[in-house]
Amino acid sequence: MTLAQAETVLVNRLKPILYASDISLTSDVDTTPRTYLADPIATGLHAIGRWAADPTAPTTTEVAEVPNGRMSRAFLDFAELRLMETAAHWFTEVNFRQLEHGRDYAQFRQDLMVRIESKRKQVREDYPNFVGC
Repeated sequence: MTLAQAETVLVNRLKPILYASDISLTSDVDTTPRTYLADPIATGLHAIGRWAADPTAPTTTEVAEVPNGRMSRAFLDFAELRLMETAAHWFTEVNFRQLEHGRDYAQFRQDLMVRIESKRKQVREDYPNFVGC
């Protein structure tokens, strides 16, 4: 797997969250490396016992060392969890109403926190012996 492929998987898994939390409004056209994915990817590498030499800029070579199968699934799941946590921390939107239209961002954040806890539980159950658990 390349860095760009890992980024694409993460963007595809969390596109609505990236948009709603203002992390990326153009995740489909962002180019690799996507700086907002560096920490989640580095965290995913660490969780499976690998390290990015520079956690602010993981490389394709480092990601390519992740074995296919269970390890690559674990890497992506841990990275996804970290990206969800990042989105919750970056969340800056507030509720607003304009005429009959409105958005309840507080509810969105609450739903995101529930989703994070669900993902954390799934990761712990699926990968109990990994570093990130």
